[in-house]
Formats: sequence, structure tokens, C-alpha cells
Amino acid sequence: MGPSDRKQLQAYMTTHRIARILTEAVNTAVAERSTDPISRVGQLLASVELEQLHAENEQLRQLLLTNGLDAPNGLELPPLAAEMFVDSEIVNEDGYGDSGVTLPPIDQDDFADAFAAVPKGAGFSDGSEAFTDASFPPNENSLGSMSKKPGWQTFKWRPASEIYDGVCLFDSISPNDIQQGQLGDCYFLCGASCLAEVPGRVASKFITKARSKQGMYEIGMFWVGQPVRVAIDEWLPTGANGKPTFASTTHSELWVMLWEKAYAKLHGSYLALEGGFPGAAMADMTGAPYRHLLFSDKDFTADDMWSMVLEAEREGYPMACGTEGNDHFNERGVVKGHAYSVLQARSLEGGKLRLMQLRNPWGRFEWTGAWSDKSKKWTPALKAEVGFERKDDGCFWMALEDVRTLFADISFVYLHRGWSRACTPLVPIPGDDSGRVVASIVVSEPTEAYVSLHQPVQLSVDTYGGMRLELIRRP
Repeated sequence: MGPSDRKQLQAYMTTHRIARILTEAVNTAVAERSTDPISRVGQLLASVELEQLHAENEQLRQLLLTNGLDAPNGLELPPLAAEMFVDSEIVNEDGYGDSGVTLPPIDQDDFADAFAAVPKGAGFSDGSEAFTDASFPPNENSLGSMSKKPGWQTFKWRPASEIYDGVCLFDSISPNDIQQGQLGDCYFLCGASCLAEVPGRVASKFITKARSKQGMYEIGMFWVGQPVRVAIDEWLPTGANGKPTFASTTHSELWVMLWEKAYAKLHGSYLALEGGFPGAAMADMTGAPYRHLLFSDKDFTADDMWSMVLEAEREGYPMACGTEGNDHFNERGVVKGHAYSVLQARSLEGGKLRLMQLRNPWGRFEWTGAWSDKSKKWTPALKAEVGFERKDDGCFWMALEDVRTLFADISFVYLHRGWSRACTPLVPIPGDDSGRVVASIVVSEPTEAYVSLHQPVQLSVDTYGGMRLELIRRP
């Protein structure tokens, strides 16, 4: 992740601040058990200094322009759409947008119900002949602007049956299956690696459950918070050695290559996937809310981070950390501009020692400092307590303070089971030129909720699009 990417993230963080304000307002009203929670939420929101928010937005817009990134002439809050994981209705008393939307609970580890009513993906074919996806064809259009990537012009597209003998969709799903190729989408593969720690979280995303004789697959994903079915073929770009040039697996399994291809189709091209954040990728893969936090934020202390890490460890939430810079190594083995999955966290020696285990999705190149595989700090007792194994597999341990020093951020993906979701678009109030949106949400009982904002733009597009307001609530 380069400096300009970090500047752009700072701009995006403004939307997260707005989301946090809304979240805090809803949760405060619920905690107070207000007899009129909607009015109470309105009172809390009325206290927010909106003018200050808009002033900050203008500063961030100038920051984008200074760094050569496109930005609109004003970052006024654009139209939103509300999305909720709830059992109750979404109510808009002013009549703007949809109302009366009710959806049943969706198990976020089982997507069969989530995509049952979703239309077939673009390019889907019910025929029995060999399938080639005309909407994402095996040519340079699907690769993207190849002028930016020397050598891509030589890629040759081949069907999976010509690449592998005995090819299958799944064999044994494992994070160790994943190998990154010539595409800078380590954040996506990091997210895939995090989910592969629980194989069912991968298999459930594939609507097509086995190798397709016609070479056509459907994969369930979420685009701007909405479930979509992405239809793809099994044609893959290959290099001079006849092997896939982008993501691949250590065995003759297709799930990694096809998942990456579906994500590329969702965003318009393979090139559009270069650069991103693992939390956002996992949200697109699972539909779950996520939280992205920067270590440079002085309000995000080491103790705060450790509490969140332990909660994620306890609840089984996927976690990932990222570094700044371009792909190269520092003197202690950590790759710059790279994403790592967080495997586990342990408090040892009465809480005095706080260790995190991370995985490089490349499956190689590990941390060489304190608590690394070759560190002399390990004792037989501590090794036994954490299940230490010395392997050249990309996995390593680090102390919390080293993680915060060498990494730039951490993402938490709140992948719950048994949550519900519903969605309705919202539009600005007629006659109000500010772009603000007002909606009433009935909170009928104490609950927990997340709020996030979605921007329906491709990863390679730097301008802001319309946003979505997302509320997530435990039944």
C-alpha cells in the first residue's frame, strides 16, 4: 500500500466516522431503553457538528487532489441506502425509499438461502455445451489496461482441463493451498486465507458445488452489501510455462483461481483488483460487516487493540493486518505493502506477554525478530502453551508492540451465525439540496447493531459514488 493509497484511505475514514456516529446513537438509545428510541436517536444526531464534518471532507478532498487522485468538487453526503440484518421491518415514516421490507435470518456461514432468490449471474448459461463467458471473455478486455503491465500481452488463455490433469473444484480446502501470482491482490488472497481456516466458509460461497462438465460456475458474493451471483467460466490466463499467471493452488484445485476470477469480474477486470484491504474483500465475500483501524490513530491504543483481538479470537472473527509501502522486504522479513492474516492471539506470563500469530499468504518469508521461529526467547513451556511449530510455512509469532510498529492497520470481520439482514434504498429529501437523508428505524427491543457505508465503485476508480447505510442487528 503506497502513500497515495493511505491518503485515500484517510478520506474514506470520514465515511466510517459518520457510520460510527450513527452506530453510537442507535446503541445509546437502545442502552437507555428509551420509550421513544427514534426521537432519542434524532436528538443524539442533532448534536453532531455536521458543518465540521463537511469541512473535514473538503480538506480530505484537497488531500486527494494533491496526491494526484480524482475527487469530486464536493464531498457532500450523497444518497444512501439502508441495509439491516434484523427480523423486524425497515420503516421510513416520511415515505422516502422503500418500506415494510422484512427478510428472514440468514446464517452467514451458509449462503444457500441468501442467494436462492437472487437472479442468475450475468453470462449464465443452462446449456450443455462448453461454456465461455461472453460478459467476461478470455481476452485482454478482462485483463484490464495491459499498457500498465509489461508482459501481460503475452498471456494465453486456457481452459482448466488443459492446465491440470485430474482437475477438481475442491480437494482439501486449506490456507496453504493459496499461491499469489503476478497480480497485486494479496489483500484478497489474505482474506481467502482467513476464511479457509474454516473450510465451510469457503465451500458455502460456491453455488456450484463440484467441477462443472461445461466449465460454468456460480459464486455468491456481495456487491455494495447486496447478494449477487457471479457466473464465470474456467478459462484462465497462463504464462509461457502453461500455468496460471495469477492466483493458483498447490494442487489441481480450482477454487482459488475461480474465486479470484469472480472477484475480478465483479470489479470489471483483473487489473482493477490491484491494491485493497483484506477486511473489505472479506466483506464482499461474506456479506459480514467489518472494521478497519489504523495504528496511527492515537485514540486506538495497544490495550484497545488487544481487547478487540481477544474478542475476535474468542468469537472466531477473521482478522488481518497490513503494512505500508511497496512490495519489498525490510531487514526483519516483513513484506512492505502486503497483507497478513491473524491466526491467533495469546496472553502469557500473567498477561505481561501478548503474542499474535500471523500468516503470510505467500506461504513463505517470515518475521525474523523477537518470537520468530528462530528466536531464543522461546522456552519449552511457552512452546507447549501456544503449540509452537518451527516450519517455513509463512506462519510466525510476534509481540503486540512489534505488530503495531511494523504494521499499519488491522481489520476485524464480524462473521456471525444466525444474524438477519434487510435492505432498502434511501433518497435525499425532496427540496433539500444538501444531499442529506432522513429515515426512521423502529427499534422494538434492546439489540446490538453495526453501521457501515458502502461506495458502489470499482477498486480502480478513485471518485466517490453513492453511499449505503448499513445496520446490522442480532436477533
